[in-house]
Amino acid sequence: MKATVARPNHELATYIVLTSLFLVLQLAGLARGLDSNGLVSHFSSQSLTYEFSFSQLRHLGPEITLVWLLGVAVFILLFHRYPKPFRVIVQVADRLLANPWVAIVVSLACARVFYALSNEFINPDGRLFQAAFSSASGRPDSVLTHDEIWEFFLHWKLWYWGSQHLGWTAAETYHIASSLAGAGFIFVLIALSHLLVPAHPTALFLAVTSAGFMQLFFGDVENYTLTALLILCYLFTAILHIKGRVSLVVPSAILAVAVTFHLLAATLLPSLIYLAFRSVSNFGRRSIYAPLAAFLAITLATLVGFHYGGLPISNLFFHTHAFGHGGAILANFAFPSLSPYLQHANLLLLLSPSVIILLPLVVFRRFPSHPTNILLVIAAASLVAFQLTWRSGIGVYNDWNLYAASAIPISVLMWANFLTNVRMRWRAEVFVALVALTGMQSLIWIVWNHYYPYGY
Repeated sequence: MKATVARPNHELATYIVLTSLFLVLQLAGLARGLDSNGLVSHFSSQSLTYEFSFSQLRHLGPEITLVWLLGVAVFILLFHRYPKPFRVIVQVADRLLANPWVAIVVSLACARVFYALSNEFINPDGRLFQAAFSSASGRPDSVLTHDEIWEFFLHWKLWYWGSQHLGWTAAETYHIASSLAGAGFIFVLIALSHLLVPAHPTALFLAVTSAGFMQLFFGDVENYTLTALLILCYLFTAILHIKGRVSLVVPSAILAVAVTFHLLAATLLPSLIYLAFRSVSNFGRRSIYAPLAAFLAITLATLVGFHYGGLPISNLFFHTHAFGHGGAILANFAFPSLSPYLQHANLLLLLSPSVIILLPLVVFRRFPSHPTNILLVIAAASLVAFQLTWRSGIGVYNDWNLYAASAIPISVLMWANFLTNVRMRWRAEVFVALVALTGMQSLIWIVWNHYYPYGY
């Protein structure tokens, strides 16, 4: 009996320590992000090297930060003292979001917010799009690559139409496209939240959207937003397949489409192979013939279609960054080094801060080894492995959107298991504190990049 009482106490203590540590790091980042006069330091990819994610609070300044933290503390105390009203609000939200029409309205409303706070911090690659699109004129041949076929083509097509009829710039085109992709992401995430945590779908939805990777959908000017939406669609349909609701053909086809949008999605192939092995063990080899055919058909159809549309298949090897522009593949891989690893870890704590609860989930055995968890672990591990091994030509922080995809399976995995499997006193209070602290730095990053894009 004593053992069963002690374990939850140890678990709660672990979460309190982690939450406190996260807060201390934020306050330390606040101090480090101010100059000797107490003013906000100018951001560059060379400055604030190891506290980039935590230094976001520097934009608020000490006084506003203190007011915010006091507000969070008061909210948690009220939540602890009067839990019933809050539970009623959450239950109403759960019921409302279960209605597809409400989910659509919420998604469209989010798209409006995404567009209103469009990211004006454009990385060096994104700054080249206007010149590239303009030089391509009515034919996209000169800008297309096999690295991101459909992402680039659809963005170019939207820009070409918008520039002709509405005078859009390349940046405005991306603002609109990524905001609409965000609406689709929100809609699928709502459905996924009901699938994974039917008892607390609103909680999972809020937790996942509190992560910094949501910056992708705030009008980001890069070729990763549509791919991110497809990655979530793939994970959603893969979990539906595990639960026996859809054929393996569906996630296979969606992942194939994602790969043709951006080769980044190919890092999820190990998770699809896992699903294929499960299918073979349950139904035999013939069960993977149709999924494999769908995957190959979609991929080959895209390659052949664009081959005759001005993107030769030979360019797949000789003019594609993924293959080192003709064979220099090793040049794309980063050699093991402490400094970039620390930057990646720091960036991950902004894009997917939920990773901090991995330790207690593992130590206190809140990670059951069921197929959904295995799928998400493989997906997250594959994307993180890519993040740690792929060398960015413009710096880790400037290329944040390239690495943002790993935050999607990580966030879903961590919060779904926390909400489903953790049973301890003050679980709700810990959840609110963590989401408030992580969401705060994400929100500040998003707002600051809209109004003051270069850190002034």
